[in-house]
Amino acid sequence: MQTQHAYDEAFNNIADIIFDPTLNRTAQLAYNDQRLAAVKRAVQFRPDFLTVQIPMPAEVQALPATRPTSRVVDNVIISGAITDGENKKINFKRDRENADRFVASEGGSNAQISLEAIAGNSSESKGVSQIQEFYPFIMRKNDRLSISVYKPVATQASDRVTVCFTGNTLISKARVDEFLTPEMLRMILSEIDLRVAPEDRYASCPVKFTGAGAAKTARTNTPKFDEPRLITGFRTTVKHAMMNISFKKEGNFALENFPIWALAAEAGNTTETWRMLKVPIFLEPEQQLFFDLVNSIDGTTYAEDGDIEVRAPTV
Repeated sequence: MQTQHAYDEAFNNIADIIFDPTLNRTAQLAYNDQRLAAVKRAVQFRPDFLTVQIPMPAEVQALPATRPTSRVVDNVIISGAITDGENKKINFKRDRENADRFVASEGGSNAQISLEAIAGNSSESKGVSQIQEFYPFIMRKNDRLSISVYKPVATQASDRVTVCFTGNTLISKARVDEFLTPEMLRMILSEIDLRVAPEDRYASCPVKFTGAGAAKTARTNTPKFDEPRLITGFRTTVKHAMMNISFKKEGNFALENFPIWALAAEAGNTTETWRMLKVPIFLEPEQQLFFDLVNSIDGTTYAEDGDIEVRAPTV
């Protein structure tokens, strides 16, 4: 994840070069090696999202409503979760024979924990508006998660809980090697050599839905950059939308649509200005990232036009 440490490294390298360019060539080369390693890591992964939506009646539910996620088609490292659920409890496990549940208690098979213990919240639900991270675990090819949600507090009306587990799909070594050709590596190194440190760049992607009301869609995309970029974070003024992301020539990153607040910090979020990716998305020159949106998460509240803002620094 892009952290203060990365910014401090860039600042220190710039300061050292300005202070004494001749003595710090070795340090610059070492720093450039770190930058190349960051690009290689970005090529090895793509963000992924496993989402379930569980309808719940207004009454207290002592027994859980259970839904599975889709089965993953590649190995996925799950490292966090986020939800719009309030006053709910949860248990979950890999949906395979004899798999342990992640929550245990004296209650045995009915063990449960507060949903907020494992998942951060969207900005319009109570709680901390960010992804709740935990020790990562791996989902092997064809695995899926089984999610059980309990409702200990009644509500005036029925509701629907959306829970999204966030992580990264591992790209096969063969595909990585096929992409990182000697020519590609030379181009990346040439771009790295242009600057003493990465520099932040930004893009604004307008979102315009096909109309108002149910099941309206929108597509937007990043512009074409004339140099490689590492997409590190997102923010948005669009609320209540489900979405997916992709490169033009390849399929969606996630098997099913996921809530926009799993990818992007929402406007008005007092916890995060940007939702930063654990591993950036690498864009080669002229490549674009596409966003496909549907204008409702719960089928009753509809998204309006807005923007998705992208943080896309140089390599």
